[in-house]
Amino acid sequence: KSPGAVDALKVGEVVDLVPGNVKEYYCLTEIEPKTADSLVKSGATELPVAATIDVAKVGAKASEDDNRAYEAVYISLEGVTVTGLGAPGSDGNPHTIWVGKAAGDKQLEIGNGFKTYVIGSDKKTPNYKDGQKVNVQGFLQFSYGAWQLVPTSIVVLP
Repeated sequence: KSPGAVDALKVGEVVDLVPGNVKEYYCLTEIEPKTADSLVKSGATELPVAATIDVAKVGAKASEDDNRAYEAVYISLEGVTVTGLGAPGSDGNPHTIWVGKAAGDKQLEIGNGFKTYVIGSDKKTPNYKDGQKVNVQGFLQFSYGAWQLVPTSIVVLP
């Protein structure tokens, strides 16, 4: 493992990874460098623009075909409503929130259950409340039997 090399990277940098091992980690596919020299910065690129979609196209009430069409795609949900907190993790804090079109509509779970993504319990993110409007960006994944959006950005709207 080469945490120093990985930690030194900035968003948008392009890397070559040779050699590395492909592994599954909590339903996510990862490539783990074999040595610190396995990770070589080779340039930079423009970041992708998130595809703005209707929350009804993904999540618990969407069709399997609709969900699969957006799996691993960088998407943006604009002006969705926080409709509940996810189940508490082992630390007693909710690690996810639910969003939908309106109050009571639990359409899509935001978060992935890891401590590093605890929503509302660290200094970087506010405590979310039912009824708040938010813009969310991230990628869609299927994990532990449910569709979830792993967030890269959550903005509470005024």
